[in-house]
Amino acid sequence: MMPKFNTPEVVMPFDRISRSAALTCVLALAVLVGPALAVPTLINYAPTVDTIAKDTLMLQLSYYKFNFKDDASKAAIKEDGSWIYSLGYGFKKAEIGVDVIGDKSFTNMDSALYAGPTAWNVKYRLLTQGQGHDTFSLAIGAYNLGVKEYTQDFYGPAPYIMAAKSFDGFRLHLGYQFNILGYKRLDTDRKRNNDFLAGFDAVIIKHKTNPVSVYIDYTGGPGKMIGVGVGQTLGSKWAWALSTYHPIKSRLPTSGFELPKQWWFGLSHYIPF
Repeated sequence: MMPKFNTPEVVMPFDRISRSAALTCVLALAVLVGPALAVPTLINYAPTVDTIAKDTLMLQLSYYKFNFKDDASKAAIKEDGSWIYSLGYGFKKAEIGVDVIGDKSFTNMDSALYAGPTAWNVKYRLLTQGQGHDTFSLAIGAYNLGVKEYTQDFYGPAPYIMAAKSFDGFRLHLGYQFNILGYKRLDTDRKRNNDFLAGFDAVIIKHKTNPVSVYIDYTGGPGKMIGVGVGQTLGSKWAWALSTYHPIKSRLPTSGFELPKQWWFGLSHYIPF
């Protein structure tokens, strides 16, 4: 996934390198990893209003895993986790990103746990708190663009609108998303998987170059869950984050299918042009 450790509105860049060197990194990674899936800058799962800093390339390595407990669920799933290789690029008020799923069976009918195998993310920030007359920040976007549709239930693009309000030392987030997690319908009752998102983030260890932040978010829909994460910027070149996801109920309401706990870890590197 894309990073969860942004300063408000932008990700910090580092000392500039040449445009040709940055493009070489992009092309080399693209050749190595192949097809891709993309998500935007996030709290844990819910999108933020933040974007990658202008003219900055993000390289990210992460791992996403589902922790199933039922033997039946384990038997039905070929792969419950995968490495993910990500690229992101920031513009003045926008970003575009792409992720690469390391194990393709994690995204197809063998497991069907992560939208893919190829998709893109776009986001545009409409309002920025503190600029002009803007009293809060607002962004629109979509991810899982270009995903393969295996059935009429999954996968599908996930457009969203997200707002944020900064206070002294923390931010509150509220938004709405369609096709949460890339699933148009998540349960056998055929209800649409669209709902509200909410979140909170704050710096818990203040440091001039290496602050530590905490992230909490809520994702609605039939598979309602709470995400809790922590992240740290390491100077202006590197950042890491760790998130866990806990379903509010252990099973889907109609089918009774297990809703497992999940976790994600990511390490990111930033290259400004």
